[in-house]
Amino acid sequence: MWRSSAGALGLMQLMPLTAEEMGVPRRLLKNPEVNIRAGARYLAHLFKRIFKANGVKGKDFKSAPSWMVGQVLAAYNAGPSRVGRWLADDPDEAVPVDVWIEAIPFHETRDYVQAVLTYRVLFIGLHDAKQRSAQLLLPRELKTPYSMAMIDDGTELGARCGAGPPPRGTRPGTGHSTR
Repeated sequence: MWRSSAGALGLMQLMPLTAEEMGVPRRLLKNPEVNIRAGARYLAHLFKRIFKANGVKGKDFKSAPSWMVGQVLAAYNAGPSRVGRWLADDPDEAVPVDVWIEAIPFHETRDYVQAVLTYRVLFIGLHDAKQRSAQLLLPRELKTPYSMAMIDDGTELGARCGAGPPPRGTRPGTGHSTR
């Protein structure tokens, strides 16, 4: 079973007391299915809490704005009380979400929030039919199997996987012109 240096357990890295607050006894956190369900329950709890704190009605987590997702992720990783201390009390002192994320004092939490928000954008772009997908992938990659699109970088590994060399006149792995 995975255990962090802080004592978080399982795939979802839940603190035992947090899991118990979500109705899951500590001893059951060893079960991956139970751990994932408890982590999902805790994420839903944090979303509801942040929706309420910001006067947002509804419960559509999928369409939550990035600033709200950033708060939830930081609360999940560092604890909700810490996030409350990191937010400005005065609206005149509020900063954009990217500045707020960069100012998170714990590098592990800051890196976690940045990574999850990045992957959120990528997965949304890969799995919806909206025009923004084209902003994330080259036109040829839109019809390429996911794994091949990630490997088609002109490297030896890409060639061994059948991805083929990069287009002539580009730097391997970048798609940028060498001219």
